[in-house]
Amino acid sequence: MIKTLDGNFAHIAVAVKSVSPFSFIFVKMNSNGDTLSTNYFSEFYEDEGFKGKNPGTLIQAMDSTYYGIVSVQREDNLLVPILFIHLTKEGKLINYTSSYYGVDELNYPFLFPGDLLNYNSNRFIISGTLLHVDPDPEDKLHHPKIIVVDSLGEIIDERVYWDDLLSLDCNGLTKTVDNGLLYCGRNGTYLADEGAIRYIDRIVKLNSDLDEEWEIELGEPTIGFYLNFHKIKAINDTEFVAVGYYTTLTDLQTGVLVKFNLAGEKIWERRYRKIPPFGSDLAEHQLFDVDITPDNGFVMVGQAINYNEPTEMTGQKGWLVKVDSFGCLVPGCEYINIGISENDYQSTPIYPNPATNYIFYYHHQDSFEPVEVKIYSTSGQIIQAWGINSNDITCEVDISAFEKGMYILSVTSKDGKILETQKFLKE
Repeated sequence: MIKTLDGNFAHIAVAVKSVSPFSFIFVKMNSNGDTLSTNYFSEFYEDEGFKGKNPGTLIQAMDSTYYGIVSVQREDNLLVPILFIHLTKEGKLINYTSSYYGVDELNYPFLFPGDLLNYNSNRFIISGTLLHVDPDPEDKLHHPKIIVVDSLGEIIDERVYWDDLLSLDCNGLTKTVDNGLLYCGRNGTYLADEGAIRYIDRIVKLNSDLDEEWEIELGEPTIGFYLNFHKIKAINDTEFVAVGYYTTLTDLQTGVLVKFNLAGEKIWERRYRKIPPFGSDLAEHQLFDVDITPDNGFVMVGQAINYNEPTEMTGQKGWLVKVDSFGCLVPGCEYINIGISENDYQSTPIYPNPATNYIFYYHHQDSFEPVEVKIYSTSGQIIQAWGINSNDITCEVDISAFEKGMYILSVTSKDGKILETQKFLKE
């Protein structure tokens, strides 16, 4: 979804029926969520023999018309191309589309969309992933692809990064001040001893000639659907943040915000996780988008799922996270640079304190090892407990069901040593 030049919002989607035709949809709405216009284009698929797959990026040009990309599949040979579309300012389809395919039906039949960037007045950058699918993980290949087109969809330049053998996704296309590009996604490695592919999140910088200049790898290698980076947001000419999620070997997904600079140096990294009162061993936390707030902080949106919740509450829930300019939910977390260790630590404040419905606890260790966190009542009863298996993580703890009174939060090492204790008041 994008904010339009007239202060409203617009997005594109695919409406899927049990039988063809599918419909390509443009929807515009106001800030209250009221629909201003809806345009369906079922003939868009019928005439070209396409099946709808995934909606892609939508952007608005300075003339108020819209450009976008969408993933479709041919009905005759099942090839998956990217379509480049142009809509009027009312969201009606202009009479042309351009299709970009993989190599052929046997070698790289799929070209999945990543992002679309309006590079200048008559140049657009389309990113995607070229896939060679094989049942044997050892023979799977996927490579990033960049396509440079004009406003009519005619190809000016294109580049496939064949050396990136298992790179998935080219998300968050961002133009840099040196006329280069940034994108984010995940990169894989085939592990013969496991007979499987493990992925790791990454951020990539391309120079003005579309050559790879540097990359930042983040997180721990894991199964592909447990991690990804989705968006990059420029703070200024030299600093950026990227948002997504990833997993450790002992944790499911945690939301992640990373700040980095144009030289490829990571400035800080923050992780975010909700700790619901019903347990969180199977919790998943994903962040998909980020924007800068008027106070120079960041707001992120995603979803949080806790499979241990009661049946009537189970399912995906929207997740909105607002942090300061240092990515902190606990004010002052940027000053915690010695963290918890066996010999020396700096205590992390619980925020807010006193609290009513939730508290935030930020955890950092210089030499990270998993720990256990417990919340006790003053009588010594354990009220809440969870493990921390990720460094620089903020835990949002739901205390809405706690009785009013004083509580103690205790952090314990794997061998049972108490590393710190803190008190907080539930009002």
